[in-house]
Amino acid sequence: QGASQNITLAPLALPAIGAYTLQVHTTLPNGQVDAVPSNDTATAAFSRIAASTLSAVNTFETSFLPAGWSNVNPNGDALEWFRFSPASGAAGGSTWAAAIDNYFYNAPGTIDDIRTNVITTTGLLATDSIWVSFDLAHKNYPGQNDRLQVAVSNDCGATFNVIWEKAGAQLATAGSSTGYYTAPAPGDWVNQRASIGQNLFGSGQIIVGIRNVNDWGNVVWVDNINID
Repeated sequence: QGASQNITLAPLALPAIGAYTLQVHTTLPNGQVDAVPSNDTATAAFSRIAASTLSAVNTFETSFLPAGWSNVNPNGDALEWFRFSPASGAAGGSTWAAAIDNYFYNAPGTIDDIRTNVITTTGLLATDSIWVSFDLAHKNYPGQNDRLQVAVSNDCGATFNVIWEKAGAQLATAGSSTGYYTAPAPGDWVNQRASIGQNLFGSGQIIVGIRNVNDWGNVVWVDNINID
């Protein structure tokens, strides 16, 4: 009782693009009749999506997420990215952007991602780089250190490598404020760039995530994500 064991399942050959449910059962633990059979089944929903090639773009103008992109909330809490049209407008004179409200959610350390679909990188040279750029607007709440990262996975999202990170006052593009940052001014938006090297994209496929790490600070705004 209370012991555990890790089991590695064989690879699954999925027949088509689409939604699936994986259901796992246990039976006869240690060759004995299970005294509590009600907890012998676990399920997980997932999708097989079509891989895309570069470039990958999200301006948030027509929808929150392009096909295959995902809004990932691994902590399962109330904090997550959302699409919003600030009264003062978004980056470059556009209307919509993505925002996450660290101001009203006190959960330091929790993470939330906007993730691309699987991007195929086969054919790139070892001397190539993949550029990730996006527009950022943020006012730092004094004493708090909200964090934004660009993270890359080359194992289908199992693990991520942080390639770019800013936090606290360094993340701010418009100074600091104890007020609720709901309307970034046109001059608040600053373009950010990060480079992905061959050590990460050499596996042939990547997923790129824009990751917020909450520190109960202020709203973080992101627009015009471009990966090329």
